[in-house]
Amino acid sequence: MVINHPHTPELAAKVVAGIDADGGTALAIAADLARRAEYQGMVARTLAEYGRWDILVNNAAVAITKPFAQITEAELDRSFAANVKGAFQGLQLARERLADPFSQVERDVAARLRAADQHVTVRRIVNRVGCVVDLP
Repeated sequence: MVINHPHTPELAAKVVAGIDADGGTALAIAADLARRAEYQGMVARTLAEYGRWDILVNNAAVAITKPFAQITEAELDRSFAANVKGAFQGLQLARERLADPFSQVERDVAARLRAADQHVTVRRIVNRVGCVVDLP
């Protein structure tokens, strides 16, 4: 497991220690996911360490918790970079490098659509899901 921590190395170290203590393996890597070169570097290090990439969890987010009229351009840029650009780049890199890119997701979505008798293409659903994945 890779823990990304661009601003919180102490917390990342605690998470890695907890995973290791429970018998797992984890690696902390600092990368600004809005910068493609840094994201690519994190992926390269992940592949070098583990030999494959099995799943992507887009959980990086920046929440602006103040009235709309008070939000600055810098705050909007920071939020967009984390919430949209980072997720977008992660999905592109995952599509290129995952061990089994999206095939399980596509199978699961197709099965659910058949069960619900929906007439929507699987690729369209996967792309729509990919665009909104952002866990707080």
